[in-house]
Amino acid sequence: MDEKTVTPGPVNERIMRDLRMRLMRGELAPGEILTHRKLAEQLEVSPQPVRDALRQLVAERALEVVNGNRSVAVPRLDRVKLFDLKTIRQGVEGLAARLAAERWKPHEMTQIEAILAETADGGDMPEASRNQRFHFAIYAASQSEVLIPLISSLWLQFGPYLPRAGQLTDGKIGAGDMYHREIVSALRARDADAAEAAIKADIGQAMDLLLNHGLGDAGPERRG
Repeated sequence: MDEKTVTPGPVNERIMRDLRMRLMRGELAPGEILTHRKLAEQLEVSPQPVRDALRQLVAERALEVVNGNRSVAVPRLDRVKLFDLKTIRQGVEGLAARLAAERWKPHEMTQIEAILAETADGGDMPEASRNQRFHFAIYAASQSEVLIPLISSLWLQFGPYLPRAGQLTDGKIGAGDMYHREIVSALRARDADAAEAAIKADIGQAMDLLLNHGLGDAGPERRG
């Protein structure tokens, strides 16, 4: 789903989808302060459903309460939390890639290859958004109703660091780089071992860069 698409449904559900996608695609930065009034203006809705959505994301630990319970912010991760997240992501997303290699359907493979070609050509969509689309197209091909929600919860925590990871590699992460091509080749061949290994390597590259260089400069605090 394109990040600009408005999906029909109750207002609360639409707001939750929008905020989740912003987190997973790095559109909200670590330390960024979120106010329900400002978000309500951006989303053209009343403040109450935005307030409810922020409460839900706090309960899921995708956001945190700051300033003496007066504000909500995108969490900043320390090294211990980031290393834990790396380990769990590699295990869970590696399994999803393995299943995708075994289960993908032709239209899913077509979509994955199209996203890879799109990232190689560039375009208007931010690099972090293309990276998220690529990964989740693969995980959707796993056909696992259990794994995908788990992966989404991990990306709610990692997503705000996607742009920083891209900066540390001159914007090459997720732009048709070596690991993404290896993932697609493994999927085409239905090589589950190779698909799992390539996803783990891709995750490890980004997370290690953040662990070694990225946490001390996550960007200035912003208000959204």
